[in-house]
Amino acid sequence: MIEHQLIESNVTWKRAAADCAVGYSRVPQYNTAHVNRAYESDQWEIKSELRELLIDRFKQLPDYRDDWMFLSVQRYDIGDYIPPHEDEFQWHYLLLLSDSDLDGLVLENLQTGRFEFHADRADNMIKIEQRAQHWVNPVRDHARYTAVIAVM
Repeated sequence: MIEHQLIESNVTWKRAAADCAVGYSRVPQYNTAHVNRAYESDQWEIKSELRELLIDRFKQLPDYRDDWMFLSVQRYDIGDYIPPHEDEFQWHYLLLLSDSDLDGLVLENLQTGRFEFHADRADNMIKIEQRAQHWVNPVRDHARYTAVIAVM
């Protein structure tokens, strides 16, 4: 069960968290092997009620495609992080599922070459372009939840 902190400002997501046992992948101090296993393991399967809500939300994207490669819900505890990296996906979107003024995503703006901090705001969607450097600094506020969908 996702803690009550999950999307405190969004009734729909709170209801989803309360109504179903939610699967999520854990991001412990960044461990690539663990994260990759989390996508494939039944142990971490996203429960159908939440999966349907997430897919419905992602279908609102102007460039949504049914041939997405993966859908993941991730939990970061205080101190967890993901170091700077680039992904090979054609695109992927990050759906923020919690609020924080301290925590969020740092993302390279490919047009300006500058890095921009995007504070966590529940239900905000951030597109991460192929070759854009991005990272999550060590979480400081409280448990952080995100959902990611990606197309190869």
